[in-house]
Amino acid sequence: MVDLLFSAPVISCLLVAASAAFGVSVVGGFVPDRRKLDHTLSRAEKALANLRNEIATKEATIAQMQSEVEMLRPVHERLSNYHENLTQMRLELERKELAEDDKKHAEDDEDEFFGRHKRFKV
Repeated sequence: MVDLLFSAPVISCLLVAASAAFGVSVVGGFVPDRRKLDHTLSRAEKALANLRNEIATKEATIAQMQSEVEMLRPVHERLSNYHENLTQMRLELERKELAEDDKKHAEDDEDEFFGRHKRFKV
């Protein structure tokens, strides 16, 4: 009987059974981790699907806005030119006003220098 217990087929069967039990215990240890990862994966896939849907709707809006911007570009350039011209005109007027003010102040300074505060017409 002892010879039968230590025979090669019995020992190999015991090793196979022990290996199978060890394998089942290892797999059993990873099952909770797998469930947790599957749950996380499903949430990530849902979020990704939502993002893809948002991107698709926004792409259509972006394309529409780009076409509208292209239509408005010539108007913008024309209005920019008008604005630049108006700014130049305003600057020229301010320069003229400052030149006139400087001229008036130069006359006033001369009057104060000579002690004349007011001018009277005779």
